[in-house]
Amino acid sequence: MKLSIVIVNYNVKYFLHTCLNSVLAATKGIDAEIIVVDNASVDGSLEMLRSRFSDVDLIANQENVGFSKANNQAIDKAKGKYILLLNPDTVVPEDCFSKCIGFMDDHDEVGGLGVKMVDGAGNFLPESKRALPTPPVAFYKIFGLSRIFPRSRLFGKYHLGFLDDDTINEVEVLSGAFMFLRKSLINQIGGLDESFFMYGEDIDLSYRITQAGFKNIYFPETCVIHFKGESTKKSSVNYVLVFYRAMIIFARKHFENKNARMISALINMAIYLRAGLALFRRGTEKLLLPFSDILLLYGGLELVTRGYEQKVFNQISYYPNEVHFTVIPLFVSIWITTQFFFGGYRQPISMKRVFNGLISGTVLVFATYAMLDESFRFSRAIIALSVLWSFLALPLSRWFLKEVRLIRLQRFSVVNTAVIGSPMSIRETNTLLMKSAEKRKNLFFINPLRKSDMPLEFNEIKYDASLYQLKDVMTVYGLDEIIFCLADLSYAKVISLIQSQSLQGKNFYFQPLDGGFILRSSSIQSVGEFIDSEQSLSMSRWSILKKRVFDIVFSTLFLLSFPFIVVLLRRPGRFLKNMLGILIAEMTFVGSVFLTQDKKPYLLDFLALVDLNFPELVNKRKWHYMVEYSLIQDVEIVFSNLSSIEAEPKTDQSTQNR
Repeated sequence: MKLSIVIVNYNVKYFLHTCLNSVLAATKGIDAEIIVVDNASVDGSLEMLRSRFSDVDLIANQENVGFSKANNQAIDKAKGKYILLLNPDTVVPEDCFSKCIGFMDDHDEVGGLGVKMVDGAGNFLPESKRALPTPPVAFYKIFGLSRIFPRSRLFGKYHLGFLDDDTINEVEVLSGAFMFLRKSLINQIGGLDESFFMYGEDIDLSYRITQAGFKNIYFPETCVIHFKGESTKKSSVNYVLVFYRAMIIFARKHFENKNARMISALINMAIYLRAGLALFRRGTEKLLLPFSDILLLYGGLELVTRGYEQKVFNQISYYPNEVHFTVIPLFVSIWITTQFFFGGYRQPISMKRVFNGLISGTVLVFATYAMLDESFRFSRAIIALSVLWSFLALPLSRWFLKEVRLIRLQRFSVVNTAVIGSPMSIRETNTLLMKSAEKRKNLFFINPLRKSDMPLEFNEIKYDASLYQLKDVMTVYGLDEIIFCLADLSYAKVISLIQSQSLQGKNFYFQPLDGGFILRSSSIQSVGEFIDSEQSLSMSRWSILKKRVFDIVFSTLFLLSFPFIVVLLRRPGRFLKNMLGILIAEMTFVGSVFLTQDKKPYLLDFLALVDLNFPELVNKRKWHYMVEYSLIQDVEIVFSNLSSIEAEPKTDQSTQNR
């Protein structure tokens, strides 16, 4: 057998599915086997493998044994002359394996081969070629000099930035995402060192290859997509600890005691520094907007009040100190609280949620002002000016923070999307896009074939352009994103397109062959987004809390109003029972069989305002309610169906039997 492809999977079902389809296309005409080792995934990976890739040799571990041990399990049973260690979050072109085999067959001195890698947005990944983390190289990497001077032969050695990205070169370290190895050499030097649970094992194996007298080669004649970080969420503090401790293990194993101690000291220093920075960064990201809002609102209200005092009363301290130290902070806290409840701080920032929070906060501010003691009701004009300030300051602050790239904003405009695929793929894409919360009204259909090559069924879809005109469509219509239907395009073509200069900065989505989902991951910050036809919808914990607060507030208000509306009720007993049930959390105002976390009885279905004769509207409503929950939705549903609040509550079973 010529080639054994080894893939270790851990809870990345969607990426694994895409990867295996590309691997199957690349192994055509090659005597090859595919071995997948699953490290006790809980995301349905095993079910997907057994149903859709039954020819794959599967090793299903009962626990997560780590990357190194899982690879060794497959290496021990591999029968190929060559072994490829491949990450599940990769996509390979059709000619990838044949080119690698050809090069290795022609160069007996080569022990390991790595290829050019790009992320899901087409950006070159510098870890495609690396040097050993010797004391100076590790120092430059740890303290950021390699990032500041990436092309320097001195400071940029960790990622060998001074070497051309498109030229074959000898390197010291291959990436564990794609390691093409000789099986005979692995038998000689041993597999991956299992003392490395994750990270560092590729550095260790690469070093042992060179110590055995063989070369490691960076081979950019073929290029793969590495979505990067999907298996291990590299933004976490845990990643910092595991990665740098792996470097300590490597130093102690291969360097002299003096150098090993030096590297260990540097790395331990870096661990605390980087972990601290990661925690600080996470904290500042969460607190940046609330803190800036507090400063803007409090400062603005103080300026408005002081200015009004000076202008109208010709003195700065006309109002009592309680106004400045009690009333104004109270109003600021109301606006901040409503921003939290309406999702104004959830990124990407939605200006709709921000304005909903402002409107609700303003209503509460006026209500609070009306209930204040006479001595504290200082001026309605100041309140009006303060409201005006809040509606100007908060949106402008978000625009500014977006411009300096501290936050992300959702678009106001409709997203312009190009779908490249056959009529069948386009129909499936449309069905999947109905589940997306983001508006995609402007769809442009791109024909992957030229007219002379089109079969008759392609006439079913009115195409806007052919693939060779994609650049023109992008220029004329301002495309925001492109969906590649991988059933109708070669993987090599897709990889080439995402690297093209004309498409830089666009969002790329990938619809795999027979996948039933659309996948995107543009960078390490975008940790794998997908739209899945079988995905179970769920509400966030924050949305669940907001929904519970809504139930408490409105059931209390209805109970307090009972003496005044009892004459209008046909079933006052049922009304009281419903409100008390909601108050003690035995039922809820708005629910559905689709609320997977909450199986309580409910009075109103969140599909109440949707025409059930249009399935696409029903699907859209389900997705929007679950993913983009807001209090306004429940208010609208309740007050549009007031008569139902004295009806018998519904349950999952009663709904299904209708």
